[in-house]
Amino acid sequence: MSKRGRRTGYNNFSIPEQLLLFEIVDDIRPLGKDMWEQVAEQYNYRQPRGTCESDYESLRRKFINLVDK
Repeated sequence: MSKRGRRTGYNNFSIPEQLLLFEIVDDIRPLGKDMWEQVAEQYNYRQPRGTCESDYESLRRKFINLVDK
């Protein structure tokens, strides 16, 4: 049976990371895959060096989960 869950080395989003995500989403207002890729590009660019990069799917999923709470 395969192990499920998040990949090794990944952490939860901190409050500053969540705020950064909201700021970028507010600026870009993504509607489709291409725009979410722009969100990911900006998000990863604005993260400190040494931080694991996030892909657009994980950022989109995190944003939707935060909004649905």
